[in-house]
Amino acid sequence: MANVSKWFGFGKNEDYDRGLRAFEADDYPTAIEALESCRRQVSDPTTLRQAEHYLAEARARYGLALLKADQPEEAIAQFKAALVTHPEYPDLHLHLSLAYRRLGQTELQRHSLDRALELNPRYAAATLHRGLLEFQSGNFDEGLENIGKAIDYDPGLNRQRYEFAMECHRKGDTSRTIAALESLGAAEDDDANFHARIADSFAKKHLYSEAISEYAKAIAISPEYADIRCRLGQIYLETDEPALAVREFEAALSTNPQYVEALAGKGIALRRLGRNTEARAQFEEVLNFDPHHAIALVELNRSGFR
Repeated sequence: MANVSKWFGFGKNEDYDRGLRAFEADDYPTAIEALESCRRQVSDPTTLRQAEHYLAEARARYGLALLKADQPEEAIAQFKAALVTHPEYPDLHLHLSLAYRRLGQTELQRHSLDRALELNPRYAAATLHRGLLEFQSGNFDEGLENIGKAIDYDPGLNRQRYEFAMECHRKGDTSRTIAALESLGAAEDDDANFHARIADSFAKKHLYSEAISEYAKAIAISPEYADIRCRLGQIYLETDEPALAVREFEAALSTNPQYVEALAGKGIALRRLGRNTEARAQFEEVLNFDPHHAIALVELNRSGFR
């Protein structure tokens, strides 16, 4: 996210600072090395929690880059390391499943998808990939049922391709059915992430109107993409539009009710709207999931909440 230093500040630890600067520069190997070093040194729970958060995010992004470079074993190592500290992140379990798929490790892929869906039962991408896995394993009815659910969860998925796949299936053309189903999510997810990456780049340069436009394009493709909704909500906080921020954080939470960054962001937006009782409840809920969450702790110590 663009404003890491603004939200959390520097000066906590030399390696922590170095890691965040590398993270913001998309230099994930350096960020991983520096934040791992920070973890071994610090005892302050808030700094440790922040370092672990950005370490997991750096590992996730580096793992995706390795997967794109056709290095699934190395990607798996990064995703597993991130899951040690953040086992509750459904995206990490989905990424791990995709790496296992690349290696043809079906049971491990299924286990990772199941875990992602336990954490977020309406996770469209995980539901789609679970459907693809079952279909390719010969469980056609279960596979198509899951894929149909994914389309219901995320209207941005290409329904026309799904109908074409169903037609191929009725004709008994399994190979063409699988090809059509695989294309169902690939282009849409890539497009959504493409616009999100452009938006992140604009946000880093404080070009917020441009960032908002690109996030909106990503959301039009994948409206239940919780992470993009959360990032857009954070941009609305930067542009002092708290009502719009609340809308985006609530959309993220409708997909993943345990998304602590969205809960914290919503709390900030509610406070700016003067809805202090609701804001306090949000921050208290954050602490139920993460007792050391920096933003929630700072906000709850404000005089207006005492």
